[in-house]
Amino acid sequence: MASWKTIGLALGAALALGACGGNGGGSDDDQLYLFVADMGGDKLWVFALDEDTGEIAPDPVRIVEGPSTGLDQPYEIHADRHGNLVVGNMGGDPYAGKVTVYDKGADGDVAPRRTIQTRFGGDTDVDPIQPVGLSTRRDPGDIFVAMDGWSILYEYPWEEARPGFVDLATGFFWGSWLQSASDVVFDKNRRRLLVADRSQNAVFALRDDRNSEVSRPPEETLQGPNTLLDEPVSLDIDDAGQIYVLNHGNGSVTVYAADVMGIVNPFNDGDLAPIRRVGGPSSVNQFTGATTLAVSPAGHLYVLQGNSVKVFGPGDTTPAQSFHHPGFVGPTGLDIESH
Repeated sequence: MASWKTIGLALGAALALGACGGNGGGSDDDQLYLFVADMGGDKLWVFALDEDTGEIAPDPVRIVEGPSTGLDQPYEIHADRHGNLVVGNMGGDPYAGKVTVYDKGADGDVAPRRTIQTRFGGDTDVDPIQPVGLSTRRDPGDIFVAMDGWSILYEYPWEEARPGFVDLATGFFWGSWLQSASDVVFDKNRRRLLVADRSQNAVFALRDDRNSEVSRPPEETLQGPNTLLDEPVSLDIDDAGQIYVLNHGNGSVTVYAADVMGIVNPFNDGDLAPIRRVGGPSSVNQFTGATTLAVSPAGHLYVLQGNSVKVFGPGDTTPAQSFHHPGFVGPTGLDIESH
């Protein structure tokens, strides 16, 4: 395996050649990155990953921070397949919450390419927004936002529709079936949205048909005692389609087969068991207080617990690395660029 010094030199050359922004054309190098939202430090960290071992490099390749960035208590982060970053900012109160979007290669005190706030009323009326879950379509890159404790998902276009005005969502996913959306991820292989509902101990699947407003029930579900779901707060999908869920209630990560979600009917109610469980009650690796997880294309699992990121190899239940950077103040969000 190449040393981090060798990888760092290669990274420097790649960044010098391809740090330009934009959301077209895919990635310009094969390096995999871990993105960390540091809510306490008002900054975003970017670390290189070893794709074979999953190991996190000791030093960041980029840090986004400063007054021009518009970062305000960044809680959640999502990296699309082009390396663009979508960040959910909590702000000091619900009316200060917003989503900021940055081009690939963003570094230092850089301004976002756009800022999203939401409205229900007039063109300049700002309504509460507390973004805890973020995802994008593979193509086009429409942005999905799950709000803390809300029974609705918002969808926004990638490009700003009317500069100078507060954004109006172009799509909604809502209904009595959804009580408290805690995360959302777009399953590119099956063209569906997966939504975690913390209060119902459930994960729901919605077909992505690009309707402007959708209030129908979900087509598939994971819910019931066999699932071992307990206050799900974060979810992700690997390249094989396996679903990973971080459970706040019992401090575990449960992993489900790609085809596990059941059609909601009397014959299959979605009460299906995971294929693997990491952590949980009575486990030495119980993830008490963990806020989020991320999964690499190869299946390496990253769990953010306190100021440390625990790294697990595919299929492992014991961490291969417990990573902490001395500059972390209060990290809360993780993501890995999806190629």
